[in-house]
Amino acid sequence: MSFLRRHLVGLVALFFALGGTSYAAAHVAGGSKINPQGRQGVQGPRSRDKNSQRGPTGPTGPRGVTGARGATGARGATGAKGSRGATGASGSRGATGARGVTGPAGARGPTGARGATGTTGARGTQGPTGAQGPPGSRGPTGARGLAGPTGSTGPKGPTGPPGPTGGRAVYCSAAAAHPRSFHDAPCRAESQTLDSSFATNVGWNTSLAIGTDGYPVVSYYDVTNGDLKVARCLDPACASASLQTVDSAGDVGEYTSLAIGTDGDPVASYFDHTNGDLKVARCLDPACASASLQAVDSAGTVGKYTSVAIGTDGDPVVSYYDQTNSNLKVGLPSFVP
Repeated sequence: MSFLRRHLVGLVALFFALGGTSYAAAHVAGGSKINPQGRQGVQGPRSRDKNSQRGPTGPTGPRGVTGARGATGARGATGAKGSRGATGASGSRGATGARGVTGPAGARGPTGARGATGTTGARGTQGPTGAQGPPGSRGPTGARGLAGPTGSTGPKGPTGPPGPTGGRAVYCSAAAAHPRSFHDAPCRAESQTLDSSFATNVGWNTSLAIGTDGYPVVSYYDVTNGDLKVARCLDPACASASLQTVDSAGDVGEYTSLAIGTDGDPVASYFDHTNGDLKVARCLDPACASASLQAVDSAGTVGKYTSVAIGTDGDPVVSYYDQTNSNLKVGLPSFVP
């Protein structure tokens, strides 16, 4: 046993002497090639003397040839995770890319709530007044209301004083002022036919004046017979009249004009169509039953559109048209009393 123990110790020592440490380091690295152990040198004879000392170690033998690589050992356990490293500095901003194509318009959103009303602005100056529009059409007359109940008859009033005596004008004035006391029939508008001879055309170019007795007097042209005629009313309303043919010599009587002289007798101016003259007839009585006739102007065609008036001296004055010379003229008849 002593021999074997000593022999084993010698082998271990030789292992470390020949690079056993390098083998262990290469094995731990997990990738280096392991060289085979060289041949052990022959141990010299050991002294059998228990008291003898160990001899010196012999020189290291030459390194043997590298042996084949052994199999890879099992993978060791994963080590603990290391701490997170510090964040690196931000890189520079890249260039802006090209603008993309505009997308389609989105749907319109709901209308927002109405904002508060703003303050009222200052009132502007008043504009000019526009033109007045046309009057509107007259609306329809409303329905007539119901008649109220008739009131009770009041007591009869005292009789008034008698009115003034007068003609139709006075009566009609009183009737207008007191319609319940006076009948208005005599005051109503009315017309009377004075001359309606059968198959005649009368009444052209009329002229009217009021006589001194208050009765109307009318001069007119009888177209059918070509005569100047005068009608004297026999009452203020002219319900009846006396008719007189004043001039019938030829075609006479157009454009007549009548006035009442200061003596109450009518004076008439007119056109003598047959001779183209201005003529004047001065009646010798209020009814003109007879008359004095005079051609006032016969120079050319004269005497249309006559108008006669009585001057302050009582003599008639006539204005008329001079057709030959296209002039206005005035004539003064010269009647001998």
